[in-house]
Amino acid sequence: MRSRRTIATASREPKVYAGSVSKLLAPALRVGWVLAPARYRDALVAAKRNADLGNAALPQLVLAELMASGELERQLRLLRRRHVRRRDAMISAVATHLPGTVVHGAAAGLHLMITFNASVDDLALAAAALAKGVKVQPLSWHRQRPDQPGLVLGYAANTPADIDDGIATIGAVLRRLPTGTV
Repeated sequence: MRSRRTIATASREPKVYAGSVSKLLAPALRVGWVLAPARYRDALVAAKRNADLGNAALPQLVLAELMASGELERQLRLLRRRHVRRRDAMISAVATHLPGTVVHGAAAGLHLMITFNASVDDLALAAAALAKGVKVQPLSWHRQRPDQPGLVLGYAANTPADIDDGIATIGAVLRRLPTGTV
């Protein structure tokens, strides 16, 4: 069995660790953290100040308390399990209600991308799904060049049952699109 070295042991060079908790706690907070050697502190503070004039103090203080108390780690474990269940529910719903689509991006993030093997107008599909109460983004919005049509689907804010219902709605809408769009 190969031993795995951590970043900390990979070299003797100083390390700077940075991360964000925004997607896991609340995206609107836009809060993250940096752990750096003391000799870089002033430069990091100056760079942050010059970049965007800083962040609100209260969310930073709350994050610091969550980290110090261990509550953040407990919350992250809970959220990871929840997000895995929701992601798995979405993958299962796509397999059931959108046969023939390909799922991408299941290993990370809070969204899945699906592509269609058939010729689908993803703009029309997204608009029709929205008319039925299901908000998705057409993949064509995120491309600079034409490629396979598809959708970007978020799963973080929905229960597994809601995810199944939403994907079922997308499947029903897809089957009713006028010929020539599928």
